[in-house]
Amino acid sequence: MPSRVYLIAVFALACSASTGLQPPLDQTFWLRIGQTAQFPKADLSVTFRAVSEDSRCPQDVVCVWEGNGQVQLEVRSGSSVRTVALNTTTRPRDVPVGSYQLRLEKLAPIPEAQHPITPSEYVATLKLPARLGESMSPPAARAPSNKRLKLAGAPG
Repeated sequence: MPSRVYLIAVFALACSASTGLQPPLDQTFWLRIGQTAQFPKADLSVTFRAVSEDSRCPQDVVCVWEGNGQVQLEVRSGSSVRTVALNTTTRPRDVPVGSYQLRLEKLAPIPEAQHPITPSEYVATLKLPARLGESMSPPAARAPSNKRLKLAGAPG
């Protein structure tokens, strides 16, 4: 009997362990609160933890300012873990993560004046492109140059 209970517990634990989504790099992806996107080739993952601010203008109201939505994301890169806050309107809207730039593209749904948004309704649209100027492949070995630079005004 104990072995049957042990097997059931192991099976339940295995089923509860989420592997998360595995979207391609440099493609838009969507996360709900609590969901994780894993990028095995980049050795990183992004988990949508919370919406810490939502002052965005409701779609059925005329506002002077569009407001801001702020999300809290847990980023695991290699063995390091950090929490970052990204915004829909104010800065920062993106943050460097290794050789990539994690960017908040959109936060849905758009608020409505008479309908409060519950945490389960939030969806963050994110993108993880390579940072500009970053090569995703190892640099090529450079042969030593035999050329000498001639300085202006220098002889010869």
